[in-house]
Amino acid sequence: AIVYTVSPVHTDKNYYLDLAKQLVEMGTDSICIKDMAGLLAPYPAYELVKLLKDNISIPLQLHCHYIGGLAVGTYLKAAEAGVDIIDTASVPLAFGASQPPVETVVRVLSGSVHDTGLDIHKLFEIAEYFEEIRKATGSPRGFTRITDMRVFDHQVPGGMISNYVSQLEEQNASHRINEILEEIPRVREDLGYPPLVTPTSQIVGTQAVLNVLCGERYKLIPDEVKDYLQGLYGKPPAPVDEEVLHKALKGKKPIDCRPADLLEPKMDKIREEIKDLAHSDEDVLSYALFQQVARRYFENREKGQNGMAEDQLAGDNSLNSGKKVKEVKDMNLEDIKELIALVNDSAVTEVKLESDGVKISIKKGAEQEAIPVSKVTVSQVPESKPAQVEKKETAPAKEENPQEDKEGLYTVVSPMVGTFYAAPSPDAMPYVKVGDMVRKGQTLCIVEAMKLMNKIESEVDGEIVEIAVNNAEPVEYGQPIFYIKVN
Repeated sequence: AIVYTVSPVHTDKNYYLDLAKQLVEMGTDSICIKDMAGLLAPYPAYELVKLLKDNISIPLQLHCHYIGGLAVGTYLKAAEAGVDIIDTASVPLAFGASQPPVETVVRVLSGSVHDTGLDIHKLFEIAEYFEEIRKATGSPRGFTRITDMRVFDHQVPGGMISNYVSQLEEQNASHRINEILEEIPRVREDLGYPPLVTPTSQIVGTQAVLNVLCGERYKLIPDEVKDYLQGLYGKPPAPVDEEVLHKALKGKKPIDCRPADLLEPKMDKIREEIKDLAHSDEDVLSYALFQQVARRYFENREKGQNGMAEDQLAGDNSLNSGKKVKEVKDMNLEDIKELIALVNDSAVTEVKLESDGVKISIKKGAEQEAIPVSKVTVSQVPESKPAQVEKKETAPAKEENPQEDKEGLYTVVSPMVGTFYAAPSPDAMPYVKVGDMVRKGQTLCIVEAMKLMNKIESEVDGEIVEIAVNNAEPVEYGQPIFYIKVN
């Protein structure tokens, strides 16, 4: 696939032609232009498709997301330019961050030289089938919000926006989505304009979220961002910001070779570590990528504590008619008690169910009053205008000062809602233990949040007096995790 994006280094259409020619030389059978943010407008699409079709002979596919509303017009002009394949969705699953509806596209092209020949009536029969599944699973219809229409400025794909809205809700910070959408383009520029597609979209987006929530840009830098700056995801499209590079790598130089050349064979070692918990090669790969999270998931799966896991492992296709989807309104007291027990015994922290106006919400742990998330990070962060001002000193309220929580000890708090891990991997020694002397900048633990492992560093020299959280336990925003006696 060729990812379509817009930046100061992605202005020449020959850039895409060069990529296409390289893919052809490598032996690819077809090429897909992936417009994940819905940025490709109709007339630029015509020019790009025509350029590629005039210079390559393999089939060309176009994949556009509906989010900004351009996709139907873009598909029409792409068809006129000779595109071979376009991606659509059945209308119940279309619009928003999905693809444009197949029914609309078929009607637009009908009667032209590009007529698809598809029967619109049969397409509506298919739509009715998926509409029932959509209702049974509680999936919302696709729609475009004002923040989505601003995609032409922030260039953030709709699916990425949806992910961060839900993650911000977990952080009690959903009201800050606009700040994050403004920060993402700045982070993208700092990192050399990577396209906002997996995995670099998560890397850029999560750094932007941390910049806003911490109240200071690049105060907390996840390992994935450091790896990207190190060159382990490949060479950035443009030079990265030198100040950010120095802060992340602390003087180390980025690699100048192919990242995969640095890897040693690890498959046998990983299989030995995960043993019988892995049921397939996919499980082994999941463990290789996300050791702590994958192991916990596999252990819960063995205990039968993972919701639909048994059905999925058995190849059950229970959503075909929605008949096996338990309606919330039909749940009795015993069902609810059983659900509470399952949540209590699992790593899941919250479950929400809704059907026909009936809602059930089960949340593990005591409800905490929401705190303005710009005020607390790893230790104590002065209030500031997030992602724009480095530090604007103010005096935080006394009760919000983590250093005064326990008899003058320095308190390290979780900067976000997530999962606490005491060690870098399940079989490794913990970063620190009670009685250890630590130095400023030393890693204390990991808080896994927003699909990234965030290393929490000490901001003082001192002795670990207490570790307030058990390994693999969920932590809330602002929750104490370490107490340190300062030297």
